Amino acid sequence: MEIYVGKHICGEQAESVYDQMYAELFGDRKESMRNRRRADRKHKLTPKMRKQQEEMRNINICNRYIGWGWDLLDNAKAESAEKIARADWELEQDEIAEEEMIARFNAELEEFDRKWREEAEAEQRRMREYRKMVALNEWLKWA
Repeated sequence: MEIYVGKHICGEQAESVYDQMYAELFGDRKESMRNRRRADRKHKLTPKMRKQQEEMRNINICNRYIGWGWDLLDNAKAESAEKIARADWELEQDEIAEEEMIARFNAELEEFDRKWREEAEAEQRRMREYRKMVALNEWLKWA
């Protein structure tokens, strides 16, 4: 079987030529899609915006070269570190105050418990003495 694709070739060659043509067309389609997407990404900025962006990039490069940018970055890092340290210190102070409050509460609770136990022991002593006195009175009645 011969297939004509610009010249006479046999079936096996035709299949490979077909595959090559299909790959070529499909590859071109992919490539054109890639190029279109790249172009869309590239040109989303207006010319004015691109110019401003370029100016800012140049300013940043100059500042870094002169050293201003690094100082600004270092200052920003130091400020953020100080903010974090301040927040940690405040949290620590809150925790210390809370621990002190808990310690005071526990001390008051222990003092209350100590007084209650002393009063209970005194009451028990009085009751023992009263029972002894009652028993002594009963004995004296019969003696």
